[in-house]
Amino acid sequence: MKVSNKKKIICIIALISYIFSGCASYHSIRQAPLSTNPIAQQNKRINDDIESMVYPITTQSMQKQIFDNDLIEKGYLPVQISILNKKDCNVTFNKDGIVLLTPEEIVIPRTSNLKVAMDTDKSIGRTVGWTIGFGVIGLIPSAMNVSKTNKRIQADYVAKAPIEGNLVPGGLVEGILFFKLPEEKIETLSDYKMNIVLRDELKNEDINITHTLYGDIEYESDEEDAEEEAKEEDDL
Repeated sequence: MKVSNKKKIICIIALISYIFSGCASYHSIRQAPLSTNPIAQQNKRINDDIESMVYPITTQSMQKQIFDNDLIEKGYLPVQISILNKKDCNVTFNKDGIVLLTPEEIVIPRTSNLKVAMDTDKSIGRTVGWTIGFGVIGLIPSAMNVSKTNKRIQADYVAKAPIEGNLVPGGLVEGILFFKLPEEKIETLSDYKMNIVLRDELKNEDINITHTLYGDIEYESDEEDAEEEAKEEDDL
């Protein structure tokens, strides 16, 4: 039976819509300011009229809300930082002035937000699947969707970073930075520190602030073990 051109067009449009609906997507929320976070408030530091807070994002649920991904499993520790200038002069903030210190005092520099986003890009594996299933008709829109989603991820991660530059009196900078975790699995951050270096423009000298980190690191495997233990208890 001969299929009309109109029906062919309708089928192609329907197919493309179906492919897009099953392709890569990205859903995230903007992190709340640390001024509303009671845990961060409890660990606030005031040094040389600089008020600073750091908040390691270690739970899976929060990571998936903010990044739509489990970054701990990918080897990255996200840390939200907040710096308020209470001095009567400008101070300079540079993202590279913030480092993570291991219990052995090994310095871990930040990994750029763009680099982390690129490392966590959506895979094109599903594009291959659509190609097998639907040929070139499946490949083109699927690849376009993955590319578009990855650009959204990269833009969002970059937008979450704190903005560098001069902090005027009363100025506030806040955002999220990423640090590469050691290869060995760590359970807690209680022995880790974060060092922040700012520049006092009036005195032309550095301001050094050290935070002791806190929080237990939650791995996906931990959650699976907890679910398995709960299931075993229910079976008893």
